[in-house]
Amino acid sequence: LELNSIFSVIVYNNKLFYINSSGQIVSVDPISKQGEKVFVLPPGKQLAENKINDFYIYQNRLFYLYGSWCQDYLNECNLQLYEYNMTTKTSRLLADNLTDREIVVYDKMENRLYLNNNGGDGGCGWWQNDAYDFSSKQVIKLDKGSSCDDEPETDLHVSLSKKIRDLQASQVKNI
Repeated sequence: LELNSIFSVIVYNNKLFYINSSGQIVSVDPISKQGEKVFVLPPGKQLAENKINDFYIYQNRLFYLYGSWCQDYLNECNLQLYEYNMTTKTSRLLADNLTDREIVVYDKMENRLYLNNNGGDGGCGWWQNDAYDFSSKQVIKLDKGSSCDDEPETDLHVSLSKKIRDLQASQVKNI
């Protein structure tokens, strides 16, 4: 069981899920300390060159971003968004050519999965917020911008950030 280099940790159904240094999702029972790899990749896909960059679990649905590793500073992303059904153990492609590097939260009221890519340096930051809409089966561009310490963020960015934080907080309460 590899715990020395983990990324993107989620607790779901009394198990700890994380991405290991090989870009594979692993689940661990914290009581028995038994771990197993979660094989989410669809047939024909491998982890040789590409990796799982981020994932998110909501009601037995594991969403993941797959493609070249792009989690390091200033990496550009070109990822695919997949949904893995944890019951049937099948994956399906939802969207591709995504520049987002993180799956942030699922909004059950709007039936959307929020995605983002952000960073910063020297007192300045940049962001991109998108959402995969399950009704239209499309990625919706919500907000993109940048600001420095002496500049205010846009009203849209402030309100969207608050909405995402509120969604995250409500899902933490429901665990």
